[in-house]
Amino acid sequence: MQALIYTYIYLELPQGFDVDDNQFQYVLKLKKNLYGLKQARLSWYKTLRDHLQQGFKQSESDLCFFHQGELILVCYVDDCLIFAHQKDDVNKLIATLQENFVLTDEGDITMFLGIQVEKWDNKEKEGLQLSQPHLMRRIIDAAGLTDQQLHDTPATKKATCKESNSEPHTHT
Repeated sequence: MQALIYTYIYLELPQGFDVDDNQFQYVLKLKKNLYGLKQARLSWYKTLRDHLQQGFKQSESDLCFFHQGELILVCYVDDCLIFAHQKDDVNKLIATLQENFVLTDEGDITMFLGIQVEKWDNKEKEGLQLSQPHLMRRIIDAAGLTDQQLHDTPATKKATCKESNSEPHTHT
């Protein structure tokens, strides 16, 4: 954890750490968070938030979502995703963050918080597809439906909606 501590936390000296002066009982005062402390996640979030607020706007509905124009950063504990139309914008943000934090760039995303992420990058489609096939498999197994035949979703391909006092509106 790279965040400062906002409360006083004292630790007993680790086993094997000898002090010549047995007259006093010594303790350690933490200056930065240790991974696993209850306060660590909140301290890291506050540190990152304070840093990002120098140019990013924070979402009011999801406090882990920050944006600056079309540049988006989503953070969950110490895992962050960065989205932008231009790769250069992502690289600039990473470089800026690396001035203050030790980062590990794990490249393109394939999985985040149990959600499988596939990137479409062709002439027909461009974007991300999010899915949870492993979760669906677990639900099917738990319900005892593994040997059932597959069926299409019972929905029409063209849905017609009608607002009150108006003509029907067709969605394709």
